[in-house]
Amino acid sequence: MLTKLTIFSILSAGLSLQLPAKAQSNPTLCEAMEVLAEKLTCFQEVTTLEQLRADYAEALQRKLSANSTATQLQAEILGNQAELRRQQFENERVETDILVGRDQLQQQSQALSQRKLARARKVSLEDLANGNPTQSTPKATPTPEPPKAVPPREKPLVRRVTGIDGDLKALLEWPNGQRATVKPGAKLPDGGRISAINVTNVSIRYGEETIQIGVGERQLSATRNGISQSRLPSPPVLQ
Repeated sequence: MLTKLTIFSILSAGLSLQLPAKAQSNPTLCEAMEVLAEKLTCFQEVTTLEQLRADYAEALQRKLSANSTATQLQAEILGNQAELRRQQFENERVETDILVGRDQLQQQSQALSQRKLARARKVSLEDLANGNPTQSTPKATPTPEPPKAVPPREKPLVRRVTGIDGDLKALLEWPNGQRATVKPGAKLPDGGRISAINVTNVSIRYGEETIQIGVGERQLSATRNGISQSRLPSPPVLQ
C-alpha cells in the first residue's frame, strides 16, 4: 500500500513536469500548484520529523532495553554478593561456635578431672583415717617375720611324724621352745632344709652336710660330702 508521502511525491513530480505549459495558459493553476508544492514540502518535513521521532523512540527503546538488561545483571550481581556475604557470615558463625564448643569441652574435661581427683583424694583421706589403704596407695605386702635364728649347733628335736607315705609331716622343736611343722623341701630358721621324712627319722641338709634326727632325738647321724660321720644319739627327751 502506497503511503501519503509517496502519493504526494508522485503528484508533485507529475505536476511539476507540466507546470510551465499550464502556467502560461492558466495563472490560477500555477498558483495552486505552488501552494500545493509548499504543502508538499511541509508535509515532507513533518513526515521526516515523525520518522526521526520514530527512529529516536526505537533507539531509545533499544537503549532502555539494554539498560534494563544491565540493571538486571547488576541486580543479580548484587544479589550474588549479598548471598556470598551471608554465606561468609554463616561460616564465621559456625567457626565461632566450634571454637566456643571446643573451649567449653576442654573446660568441662578439666573440671571433671579435677572433680575426680578431688573425689579420689577425699576417698584416700577417708580410707587412711579409717585405716584402710585405697587402691591408689599400693598395699604394702606384709613381710613375715623370720623365725628367731637358732645357733647352728642347736639342732631341733623331732617331736613326732604324722601322715601317710608320700605325705609325711614332722613336728620340730628347738631348744628355745620354737616349734614348726615341716614337709620335705621346707626351709628351717636355722638355715637347714628338710630333705626327707620317714616314720622313724627326718633328714635335714645344712649346706654340704646332711643329718638324720630320729623321732624323739636331736641327732642320729651325719653325712658330709657323701661320707658318713657317726655320732652318738642324744638322750631321748621325755614328752
